[in-house]
Amino acid sequence: MRTRLIRPILDVDDVVIDPLRGFGEPVVRNVPTEVIAEQVRAGDPPEMVADLFELSPMQVNAAIRYELFRRTAGSTV
Repeated sequence: MRTRLIRPILDVDDVVIDPLRGFGEPVVRNVPTEVIAEQVRAGDPPEMVADLFELSPMQVNAAIRYELFRRTAGSTV
């Protein structure tokens, strides 16, 4: 049986939710988006975070965009 990936934001292809990876939390190549965004919030440059997790700068930006969206959507509920 093939697992179905969920893309929580259609125009952000790199962020997926896979029930078999990351406990169903949003990830970019198995790295939780929350962890990526926290590194940047802590002051690490996105390029450094990309190198740390072996991601492209575009993937780091996708994770940040998703977490911003997630926080915004959560605050209106």
